[in-house]
Amino acid sequence: GIRLADDYVVGFSNGHAVLSGGASNTPPFMIAASFTRPVSSVSTSIRMHLQGTADYTLAAYAASGELIDSSTITLSQDGLDGNFYTVSLENLPIKAKSFTILGGLDYGVKSISYSYGQS
Repeated sequence: GIRLADDYVVGFSNGHAVLSGGASNTPPFMIAASFTRPVSSVSTSIRMHLQGTADYTLAAYAASGELIDSSTITLSQDGLDGNFYTVSLENLPIKAKSFTILGGLDYGVKSISYSYGQS
């Protein structure tokens, strides 16, 4: 399971329920959570709430808090297209105990997927 690190707003984006990364109303916008047991991969589906260009980074951390890996995508929207985009970290060299999703503009998360992998 996942334990969210804070109280986040659940809203709607293009007809989908989303967890809002912009609940703090102050950039950069972040969602942070921990796993109930360490995982070998994590993936998220995000959508920008605003027009513009911004980087979105998914980062995975060891139980010690050390960064294991991260992946960044840059999204640009002149008009809100309604699409969700996937950012993934697969086959982590060390199992992750927590993760963050950091975005330059307000965004929503439709899904968070993870796997425990081999024991």
